[in-house]
Amino acid sequence: MTLIIECETAKQSYRWTLRPGECACIGRSPWVEFSISDDLAIAGEHLRIDYSQYPEWNWLAPPPESVTLSLDEALGTSNQTTFTIGSTQFQITWSHRLLQGNRSVPSDFACTDEEPTGVVKPWNVDHVGLVELGVKADVVRQLVDCTDATMAVMLWRERNQMQDALRLIAWELNNQSRVAWLVHAIPNNWGLADGSKLANIWLEDPSESNRQLALQRMEQLETSAPEYWMLGAIAWTGGSLSTAPSAVIAPPRSLPVLAALTALNLASSQIVEFDLIERAISNGLEILRSADLSIRNLVEIGGRNASRG
Repeated sequence: MTLIIECETAKQSYRWTLRPGECACIGRSPWVEFSISDDLAIAGEHLRIDYSQYPEWNWLAPPPESVTLSLDEALGTSNQTTFTIGSTQFQITWSHRLLQGNRSVPSDFACTDEEPTGVVKPWNVDHVGLVELGVKADVVRQLVDCTDATMAVMLWRERNQMQDALRLIAWELNNQSRVAWLVHAIPNNWGLADGSKLANIWLEDPSESNRQLALQRMEQLETSAPEYWMLGAIAWTGGSLSTAPSAVIAPPRSLPVLAALTALNLASSQIVEFDLIERAISNGLEILRSADLSIRNLVEIGGRNASRG
């Protein structure tokens, strides 16, 4: 199930999605995940949504005076709420089935939009995001006829553009899926015991305290260690890049993606027993094909693939 966040300013419209395992901040700052630059009434960081087991939100600036339903009330009675900040109208939509009764979710919740049967949801490649990861613009344009990320990854793998395929997988996966993919792409016995242990703790409970545990361990390591970057894929899903309490700088969305890619490539350069990059791409394709994949099932897939190496 994916949250859909839409807003319209006087100049343009915005539409974002937030999937299970992700968190995002809405604000005017260019550093936040969902940035709206053309309404001065919106604070640099205005609303933070953490979507672990169910959506939780925190107003970092004064909440709007006019809201159709408070977010908490809407969870139990509707599938959306709308509110206005300055001249910007917001609408947040989700599935009522996600939060029935006591706001709990099914144990195997699906990381997918709940579209009507038979509806094919178009896939739009994120040109800007992929170029930011290092894919050349003309290479991104090769995906013009691809209808989903799986087709795109297979195209690039067939053309032996392995790094581009790897970047696309890392970009398409949400934070939890990406970490599980990373943990199980690298063999469990390959000197990453502490990192893998902390990653699995965070996968079971992607809380702020567990994110900070990963950050603390990461800061004890050298940047040449794949484990440093594995933990960075967790640590940089939240928090601030600034050490000054008064200057909160949220990590850009690309940072945990780049951390995961760096961990894989460093590990690949040191493992000679098998092709780690090919293994990671095969694992990633299996994840992308599983549209109804829960985090629990993702870990099981990763475990099966890890045992093959």
